[in-house]
Amino acid sequence: NPERVSMPDFDIDFCMEGRDDVINYVAQRYGRERVSQIITYGTMAAKAVVRDVGRVLAHPHGFVDKIAKLIPFELGITLDKALEKEEALRSRYEQEEDVRALIDMARQLEGLTRNSGKHAGGVVIAPTVLTDFTPLYCEQDSTDLISQFDKGDVEAVGLAGA
Repeated sequence: NPERVSMPDFDIDFCMEGRDDVINYVAQRYGRERVSQIITYGTMAAKAVVRDVGRVLAHPHGFVDKIAKLIPFELGITLDKALEKEEALRSRYEQEEDVRALIDMARQLEGLTRNSGKHAGGVVIAPTVLTDFTPLYCEQDSTDLISQFDKGDVEAVGLAGA
């Protein structure tokens, strides 16, 4: 498709039991040094970062839970948007120093990478060795390669994800 703006990809929707066999076949077929899975990064979202910061600051669970529950359950909600939308949260933020300190620290961490994983079906096949294109990572107790570039970055360096 000449109008496509991103690299083409194809989906490998195999069951969990057979997926490793398919990936191993592809690695044997094209060379293990040219095939890897793609990393995913989980970020610190509004409710989770409030809970994490509350735990680090040693606030009682009940206190942190009440604040976290004031954040609207909405995909992609940020703490700034929650403060705009939720009067009760904004009021507590403005009136209570503990709440303000908790939210302010959480805002500094919001959106940062919290964990990593493997893209469920994401596999990249490089025209030469993968290290020409992407840094690699190998999980502990495994020989499986994982690109440290996520799906968007893999596409940006010119590799097509499968």
